[in-house]
Amino acid sequence: MKKGILFFLSLVLVIFSCSNPTILQENKEEQQTTKTMLAPEKISFAVVYSTVIGLNHPSTGVLSPVNEASWATATWTKGANFNGVDLEIGVYAPSATKLLLEVYEVATGSNAAYDYWMQKGSDGVWRAKLAQAPDKTLYAFRAWGPNWTFNSSWARGNSNLGFVTDVDSQGNRFNPNKVLFDPYAKELSHDKETPAMTAAGEDGGMYGTGSALYKTVIRREYDTGKWSPKSVALKADGVSFGMKPQIADKDNIIYEAHVKGLTNSDSVTNLTTILSGISGFETIANVPAAYKGTYKGAGYMAKYLKALGYTTIELLPIQETANDNNPTTSSGGNFWGYMTYGYFAPDRKYSYDKSLGGPTKEFKEMVKAFHDTGMEVYLDVVYNHTGEGGTWASKSDTREITSFSGLANQYYYRLTGTNNEWYYDGTTGCGNQVNGNSDASRGLIIDSLTYWLDVMGIDGFRFDLAYTLGRRADLGYAYDPNAPVLLDIQNLGQTKNAEMIAEAWDCQGAGVSSFPPKWGDWNGDYRDVMRKFIKGDGYKPGTYYSFGDVFYGTYNGYYDGGQGGPQKSINFLVAHDGFTLTDLVSYNLKYNTQVWPWGPSDGGNDNNLSWDCGGSQSLRRQQVKNLWAIQMFSRGTPMSVYGDEFGRTQNGNNNVYNLDSIATWNNYNMINTDSPDTVMSAQGQHNNLGTDGHADGKNGLFLFTKFVNNLRKNHVALRQGDYSVPITIKKEDGATGLTDADKCVWVRIDGSTKGDSDFLVFVNTYTAQVSYKVPKPEAGKKWVRIIDTATWAEANDNYWDSSTGWSPATDADQWYGVFPRTVVVFEKVASVTDTTPPTVSVTAPANNATVSGTITISANASDNIGVTKVEFYVGNALIGTDTTSPYSISLNTTTTSEGTNTIKAKAYDDANNSTEASVNVTVSNGTSGRVRTVVFMQKETVSGQDIFVKGGHDSGLVPTYYPSMSEPIIYNNTINTTTAAIKANDGSLDWGSESALDWTCKPGTSPYHDTNNITYANSGYGVDPENLWGMHYWKLDVDMFGAKGDWFEFKAFMRQGTTEWWENNITQTGTPQATINHWGKKGYITQCAYGANWANFTALP
Repeated sequence: MKKGILFFLSLVLVIFSCSNPTILQENKEEQQTTKTMLAPEKISFAVVYSTVIGLNHPSTGVLSPVNEASWATATWTKGANFNGVDLEIGVYAPSATKLLLEVYEVATGSNAAYDYWMQKGSDGVWRAKLAQAPDKTLYAFRAWGPNWTFNSSWARGNSNLGFVTDVDSQGNRFNPNKVLFDPYAKELSHDKETPAMTAAGEDGGMYGTGSALYKTVIRREYDTGKWSPKSVALKADGVSFGMKPQIADKDNIIYEAHVKGLTNSDSVTNLTTILSGISGFETIANVPAAYKGTYKGAGYMAKYLKALGYTTIELLPIQETANDNNPTTSSGGNFWGYMTYGYFAPDRKYSYDKSLGGPTKEFKEMVKAFHDTGMEVYLDVVYNHTGEGGTWASKSDTREITSFSGLANQYYYRLTGTNNEWYYDGTTGCGNQVNGNSDASRGLIIDSLTYWLDVMGIDGFRFDLAYTLGRRADLGYAYDPNAPVLLDIQNLGQTKNAEMIAEAWDCQGAGVSSFPPKWGDWNGDYRDVMRKFIKGDGYKPGTYYSFGDVFYGTYNGYYDGGQGGPQKSINFLVAHDGFTLTDLVSYNLKYNTQVWPWGPSDGGNDNNLSWDCGGSQSLRRQQVKNLWAIQMFSRGTPMSVYGDEFGRTQNGNNNVYNLDSIATWNNYNMINTDSPDTVMSAQGQHNNLGTDGHADGKNGLFLFTKFVNNLRKNHVALRQGDYSVPITIKKEDGATGLTDADKCVWVRIDGSTKGDSDFLVFVNTYTAQVSYKVPKPEAGKKWVRIIDTATWAEANDNYWDSSTGWSPATDADQWYGVFPRTVVVFEKVASVTDTTPPTVSVTAPANNATVSGTITISANASDNIGVTKVEFYVGNALIGTDTTSPYSISLNTTTTSEGTNTIKAKAYDDANNSTEASVNVTVSNGTSGRVRTVVFMQKETVSGQDIFVKGGHDSGLVPTYYPSMSEPIIYNNTINTTTAAIKANDGSLDWGSESALDWTCKPGTSPYHDTNNITYANSGYGVDPENLWGMHYWKLDVDMFGAKGDWFEFKAFMRQGTTEWWENNITQTGTPQATINHWGKKGYITQCAYGANWANFTALP
């Protein structure tokens, strides 16, 4: 894993990564993709209110302090969050003695327009609140502390007043000359170095400390205010990220990609022509040239990846990093982005809309594009170190101060040395290690993840060097699989239904499959075993696990006493840091010293377990397909790298972290050709794969990838969340056990146990043809060859549909000759045309039964060959499917209509013949039927807070018509994408689970929502004519069972990050009985306020 960062001056700074030392590049020429720095909403900053530091601000009106005397006891959260029209700011700096908030009119070129002395709370958070703050307000901080004390004569512009030392024995590195951005900033205005900065003769050396000179000024005294990145305060923009697909992790097929590399090639503007004639890509659109390499451009690729069979795109880091000065005509800089600065901020470089607020909106629009196609979006995140790096040139007093180190150095970082003057980087190789044990770091990590989940719409994360996060200070930084931050992350994933995936190693250790059971991780054992096995090193090629172990799902690593499962094993063969799949079979050694655009790159692993196939292009094509087939049939979650689907090459460079070039961009012109490597031959691309054996003008590897991906996607037997599907692994005779040196493996997957097909997978890594046993199928079945990767089969792209593939005789065991270094797959299907449908009957509930609450629907089904599934319906609405006998599902009848309903069971066989049977039932969940019921609760929340209600009845107050403490509910408005998932799984107002509320405002109180027609009726939130009172009224709009005027109880439940709390007890008068909860009336609008004892009731029609 290689990380690089831009650094400055003539000073040479070397940073070591896990596999690669990097000489940091000097500034390069201005790029066309430079981020634009725009001012916030226009206000006048012309007035100077005071020349005294901290007092230059208006006393009333826009950006004036709000109740300044209360700041020290306030409790609002970290970051900049709008509370109505006012802006609340909090920043963690427990050892600081003074902290100055600065507000800027423009991001660069000028000093702060206003400044304010923030006040410190008992929690170490400094706070300020500004009135009527404009959206996109630019702000930053200056800090003083024990190592640099406050002097009232200090002024902006290179001052040394108050200086004691660059770093003290506690690790403090406060320096008021270094303007600091907010670690919680939602966006950063620009990078620490930009082309404009370079053009002005400046560089990143200004951010350093120590006694060396920068531009004739002692470095520590150089004031960075005119160039430092500024934090951007953003109001909610109302942009939707769509409905999260909530894909089960067992069903995932992951595509790892760089957001720029995905669409920066000119070929994306011609996708419709390139993909013409290939089934499944009919709705693909060309990416407009202006959107190349952007979030907006990436959104266009959702349908492409969906058609290829992928469920999930995993993006390399897009949190703000220093890449504005990355060159595009030579190697240098940090293309991959593993040096994070802004953990809440999407990188402005990748946004087509580079205005303030633009990247946030455009990123969510990209996520929505994927969600709208049914795909999920994961982010690669880097919490093990930050972009600030470590000390410079082995000088403990010299390091960059841009944010974390200037606010809470010893809390965010792992320090070492007698006087805490050094940064420990042995685990990350990137200059520093984040102290994942500290409250500051744990809080930032969870708050950041929660923001990306709740606000930006992300579905999961891959954690760079996650092993580092598990290193505990109180254990001498030894790894602990139950380290608090790892459990925090696991709990967040469970709460938010988000996948958490570890890179389960760092530079000083590895713990593959050692993380808490609900984590997934990159299975490095799978990678190493498969790489060695496929090139002929044997069944157990000197590794801890054998081929069979990792193919089976690495049971010993991921079963976790039944709490884990094979889906937690991310089965990958290659990743961004290393060879591509094509290069893995094309090079024996890395080739990183070649010239631009394929290099040069430093570092890179010297032990790649690769093989160049003796130079044979046909064998390389065969080996790529072998690996792809094995990966898609292995138990676990497969992941591949962008461009591998058509054979992208990096010409043998295995560490392209510093290349923003055709070597790291997908060129889709490689799809519509039989000779993909000739597409960029003029640019020096190596011809690794040659010409395939099917002269159809289409890349055979691309077609094969599409086939095997979708084969996996469409077969439940290949997508399991446990180890229940039997997998038998033997020698080629299907009976004899394997030895470590064996090169021929016979695999049987008994998918019929799950109502799916059985499969045979024959893998021959030997140098000669070997005969494999095809067992006699049972009556009515046959084996069909669907894959053969041998060169002879290239004329058919090495695959066949099960309805057209060749079948051996069925009267006895047969033998199939598998060519050298070949994978063959057979699928068992019905042997004759089956026209006999199954039989089915509904066994429960009984016909004409009266039902209520949650019931079980059961059916018996049989078939002359076999039942594949039984579907259950209420009326014509499908409510569930069962693939195993006895066939049954549960139904919450409160979600159906009262009165007579038809329940239907429909059975299918392997030939898709079907039969249905039905019964009629009477649903009776209440003596008085349904009544619409509405609650409006007033509560002004802050960013990151979630509000719900729980309720029903206290014990002893249960109404006779529904014998439970809970109240069945049916939501009347489910179009709010933020709350839709909760509503879909919520059938009752109860005390154990959360019911969803939607934010509303009174017409005329929010110009933004009024102007943009964001209403409760069309968006599920916003302007609502039933809200007669004002802003921030949260609405519960449901049907309840009972009579108009019946009472029910409820109370708010809050969550922020991993912190949860109930609303305080309520003492409401005029209710049937005194309790500690709010009371509402069925058939009424109940108006109340969070924490208040009053309620108003208005009867509904």
